[in-house]
Amino acid sequence: MRSIEDYAKALKIVAPKREKKAYAEAQLKKAIEYLNSLEAEFKVLADRLAELNELHAQTNNEMLAYKRELDELQTKIDRGEKLVHGLSGEKARW
Repeated sequence: MRSIEDYAKALKIVAPKREKKAYAEAQLKKAIEYLNSLEAEFKVLADRLAELNELHAQTNNEMLAYKRELDELQTKIDRGEKLVHGLSGEKARW
């Protein structure tokens, strides 16, 4: 009889702890599912960021090429203007 009373007392203590454990496990499961969804979303965003970084680098390279070409063309224009101004005196001599 005493053992039944001891078991009943222990059960009163253990039962709420079991409920808390079940609740905590359910919360953990929800948190893990949420974490998994966030990780999937992060992967999508990280992939998109990598694409955008690659596009940015490619665009910067194109911009640098255009700037070099612009500088070369400006140098040619400057040289052409100097040549025309230098030869303008020759026109009067002829």
